[in-house]
This record gives sequence, structure tokens and C-alpha cells, in this order.
Amino acid sequence: MTAATLAHEIANSLQWIFAMVQWMQRDLSEHQATGGKIPQNEQLELIYKEIKRLRSMLREFHSLARPVHLNIAAVAVRDLIAEVEKIVLPESESVGVRVEHHISRSLPLIKIDAEKLKQVFFNLYKNAIEAMPSGGKLVVKAYPEAENLMIEIRDTGVGIPEGVDIFRPFATTKEHGTGLGLMVVKQIVTAHGGAISCRSKKRKGTTFRIVLPLSTGAQSG
Repeated sequence: MTAATLAHEIANSLQWIFAMVQWMQRDLSEHQATGGKIPQNEQLELIYKEIKRLRSMLREFHSLARPVHLNIAAVAVRDLIAEVEKIVLPESESVGVRVEHHISRSLPLIKIDAEKLKQVFFNLYKNAIEAMPSGGKLVVKAYPEAENLMIEIRDTGVGIPEGVDIFRPFATTKEHGTGLGLMVVKQIVTAHGGAISCRSKKRKGTTFRIVLPLSTGAQSG
């Protein structure tokens, strides 16, 4: 079913791109005939964005189609979060998003695949920042609870409409989203023996909660 949906999504986008190119060709011919200016930058930008979305979708779909193989090592989650924030800091500052931390100093090292968990954090940070185009607050919490490490990423953004399962294939609230990024996030967290959940209220914000076992239940490979 997912493959069929992907094929349908790509077919629709390619049909739109084909129609846009045909329109531009006709427009080009008309302007060449009259010697007028060719105002096509906006159309080219739209085509570029759609092709970029399709490339991202195919890359994420390919990732979902393969088993997750993890390179497990003991990692300090505090350091991992700091690395991701260095990457997203310019974007967050450009839209006025303030990052606030509540990370326990007693966090033990946890056995995870650092690169794959960075992908999880990066995706969630990006989603949060994009949900606050006019600024806001991004709160990150990490603390031990029983035998687990709890991580919460909360934004004060637009929220997710009621009834939308954002972990379902192709479910997205973004104009140029693929609807696969959070499926990849869930796949990675699950491979670590963990779980991820989301709660959201429209115009009030969204909170993602990740639970990871401190004694790794990861599927290494």
C-alpha cells in the first residue's frame, strides 16, 4: 500500500512539473516572438522545490525499505543534542526561536547509534522550528526515569490539526513536506528498543516524547 501511495504521489508531481514546463515553453515562445522579458523565475523556483521534495521523499522511502542496522556505542546524550543544535542554530535564530534546556546533569551514558539518533533530533528540531515561523520557544528536556531515558522536545508553534496521525505514511502539514520524515524517526527509535509519542494542540504547540531504555534493547547490526 505504501509503495502504491508513493507511486501515486510521484506521478501527480511529475504530471504537475510536465504541465509547468509546457506552460513555460509556450510562454518562452510568445515572449521571443514579441521580444519581451521572460518572467519565469517564480515558476522555476516552484519546479525546483517540487523536485527537491521528490528527491527527499525517495531518499526517505529508501531508508524505510531497509532494515535499520545500528552501530552501538556509549554516548552522552547531552553532547549529541549540543551537536545538533549547532547545525540548526542559524535557522532558529533567523526566525526568532529561543531554545531552552532542562537536561539532567545525572544522565548516564547510553548505548545508541549516535549518527542515527542525531538524525532523529535534527528532524524533530527542524519540524519544531518550521512550526514557529514568527518566533517562539523550543524546550528540550532529558532526564532518567526508572530504567529509561526520557527526552521531550516541545515547541510553541502552530500545532498539528486534530485527527492527523503524523507517523502515518505521507501525513504532513507542510506545504513541501514528504510525510515520511517522522516515519523514519519512529523506525530509528523503535530499532533502539524505544518508543516515540506526540501530543499537540492547534495554535498551542507540539511535544514529542522519546523513551529509550538505559540498558539497550537496540537491534544491533
